[in-house]
Amino acid sequence: MAIVEHAESLAKTNDFDAATQEFQDMFEEWKKIGRIPKEYGDAPWERFLKAKRDFFDRKDAFRDRRRKELSKDLYEQVGRNRSFYNRLSRDLQREEELLFDVEDRLQNLPATLRSYEKREQYLEMMEEIKEKIESLKAKAKEVKDKIQQDEKEMNFILRGPGKNGQI
Repeated sequence: MAIVEHAESLAKTNDFDAATQEFQDMFEEWKKIGRIPKEYGDAPWERFLKAKRDFFDRKDAFRDRRRKELSKDLYEQVGRNRSFYNRLSRDLQREEELLFDVEDRLQNLPATLRSYEKREQYLEMMEEIKEKIESLKAKAKEVKDKIQQDEKEMNFILRGPGKNGQI
């Protein structure tokens, strides 16, 4: 009963992908062979099924551990990204408030020669602030997209493949 001995040795492997295919092939081969002589009884079939069950139980346990590890790592990453996003949002809010303040000062300058110089300074400041705001907005969008992507991936890992094995 070489097929049974091979199944029992295969049940201990950690190469789950190759072994899964081998178990499927051996099962198909067993179906082609058909019933074994009565003198052997059901023992070989029971040994084969036990080896197959043991293998798939180990494979499932490994997959579950891996899912938990991946989801934990992603959960921590999402937390870090959310903290970063919140910091970016606060920085963005401060810059927008600063821009509003500079625009207000610019509008309330008296029309004098000295205020003309101040006006130029305020306009330069406004341009710098606007550039920084655009940069912060782009970075915030990038981080928010990354958070959403990681959350989707985490949900997929925890939920597993969809119906019919769709990914």
